Amino acid sequence: RSLSDIMNQTFLAIGINLSSQRSSQKYPFGRGKEVFFWSFIASLFVIGGSGILSVVEGMNRLFSPKNIFNGNVIFIVLSLAFIFETISLINLLKTRKQKRLNKYYDGDIRITRNPALFIVFAEDVSAIIEIIVVFISIYASIYLGLLYLDGLAAIFVGLIMIIIGLYIAKQSKEQLIGIGLEPYEIENIRKIILSIPQVNQIIDIKSVYFGVNHVILGIDINFKDKLTTDEIEHI
Repeated sequence: RSLSDIMNQTFLAIGINLSSQRSSQKYPFGRGKEVFFWSFIASLFVIGGSGILSVVEGMNRLFSPKNIFNGNVIFIVLSLAFIFETISLINLLKTRKQKRLNKYYDGDIRITRNPALFIVFAEDVSAIIEIIVVFISIYASIYLGLLYLDGLAAIFVGLIMIIIGLYIAKQSKEQLIGIGLEPYEIENIRKIILSIPQVNQIIDIKSVYFGVNHVILGIDINFKDKLTTDEIEHI
C-alpha cells in the first residue's frame, strides 16, 4: 500500500510538471492533458498495486490465519500513519479553501478538472478509514484471538482501493477523450453572450478541456443585421 502510494504521487508529480510546460510549435495548446494521462497510470497502480494485492493477501490470511507478533510496533506505525495522513488531508482542505478565494472558483473541487486533487483526497480519506479498520482488526487478532479479522481487514482495504482506482480511471478516461464544461457553466456563458445587445442568437457552444485550468471554447454566434465588420470584430 505504501509503495503504491509513493508511485502514485510520483506519477502525479510527473504529470503536473509536464502539464505546466509552455505551448510550443509541436504542442500549440500546451501539454495540459499530461496530468490526465499520468492520473490514469496512477489509477492502474491504485487498482493493481493497492487493491488487488491487498485482496489476494487478505484471502491468504483468511484461509491460513497467522499469529501477529510485535503488536506494539504495529500500533506505533499505524498511529504515525494516521497522524501523517490526517496532516496531508488538512493541508489539502486548506488548498481547497484557498482556491475558493479565486473568482473563477465556485466551491466545487471538480470545477478545475484536477484529478490530482481528487486522487490525493480519496487516498487520504480512504487511508484514514483503512488505518482505523486495520488497527481494530489487529487488536482483535492479538488480544481476542480473532485471527480471521486480519484477513477480512485486508480484503476491505483492497476493495476500497479498487473502487477508488476504477473511479479515477473513469474520470481520467473522460478527460483524455475530451470532456467539456458542465451544463450550468455553458449556461452561464450563454447568459453573458446574450447580454450583449448586438447578439441576435447563439447557434452553438462547444468546449473541451486541454488541461486542468485550460478550456477551449468554440462559439457560433448570429449577430444582428447591418453591423459592419469592424463592429463585429469589436464585439
